[in-house]
Amino acid sequence: MLWGVAGYLVFFVAPALGLPPELPGTEAAPLRDRQVWWTATVIFSAAGLGFAAFGKSIAVRALGLALIAAPHIVGAPVPAVHGGTAPPELVRAFTRAAYLANAAFWLALGALAGGFSGKR
Repeated sequence: MLWGVAGYLVFFVAPALGLPPELPGTEAAPLRDRQVWWTATVIFSAAGLGFAAFGKSIAVRALGLALIAAPHIVGAPVPAVHGGTAPPELVRAFTRAAYLANAAFWLALGALAGGFSGKR
């Protein structure tokens, strides 16, 4: 299950800190910019989490934390104008549902991978 938690943190939580889930019709930055930032965030977060979790020295672990923070220091692309047509309650409900659905998916994936690997 720990691999599922790691996947959830790397592929959903870290990118969602800069680019939260968006409802259709919401003003957003250009797609290419968001995709590049998302990909860089996933790569840096995965490498950083690996260094932080498995690093033998303090310097390697500190490098891991710096890698995790780097995309957020640079910042995600933002639209020129914020806004959309959906009411704020719907946006909050959608965001909450996206977080919960992704958590369930990644935890289930981690549990199934662990169950099928035969290592307990």
